[in-house]
Amino acid sequence: MISKNFKLALRAAVFFLILTAVFHSLSFVSKPQPQNDQEKQLIEITSTYQMDLGGGIFRTYSEIFTALSSCFTLICLFGGFLLWFLMKNQIDTAIFKGVLHIYLIIFGSMFVIMACLTFWPPIICCGCITGALIWARLVA
Repeated sequence: MISKNFKLALRAAVFFLILTAVFHSLSFVSKPQPQNDQEKQLIEITSTYQMDLGGGIFRTYSEIFTALSSCFTLICLFGGFLLWFLMKNQIDTAIFKGVLHIYLIIFGSMFVIMACLTFWPPIICCGCITGALIWARLVA
């Protein structure tokens, strides 16, 4: 039997995972606006200069960044929908504990990486995800 606190913690994790995916997908809607000449030059170079990556593949930094950025959105969606699916199908608590261990490794690592290499919105979002997952694991 799953406790009320465990369900609440799982719902919080699902909420933060999907919210992060939606919030992050907003970055695909607008283009960065340069604030000065250096930023204008940087944006122009990253969006026009195509690197030879071998095998006939030529990509700009902007294209590579978009690919990696979209993967962040997709992993958050996947994580949220998988947890939601497991909750709806009343999976045994022992299985949930194993799933939460995997989630904590993946999303905990993501939080550390975001904290070291990005800025406040993704740090806060990943921190909320990791906090909800820790809470769920502690009350499981």
